[in-house]
Amino acid sequence: VVDTVGAGDSFGAALLAALVERDALEPGATRSLDDSLLEEAVEYAVTASAITCTRTGAVPPSREELDAWIGTSQEV
Repeated sequence: VVDTVGAGDSFGAALLAALVERDALEPGATRSLDDSLLEEAVEYAVTASAITCTRTGAVPPSREELDAWIGTSQEV
């Protein structure tokens, strides 16, 4: 762990981004908040938070970094 500053903010932002992208938060949501969706969204948020903890200061990962990290970890 380098620095945990921003880990919570990264988690919250990534969680909301994942839910919005999956059409689960707007009033006319096309997807319900089921276990599968929540698992995907929380995995995305935890990954964002973990990457942030490897950096000095509050420097959240980009979407490309998150996608690359998740893609790599799923291939193992």
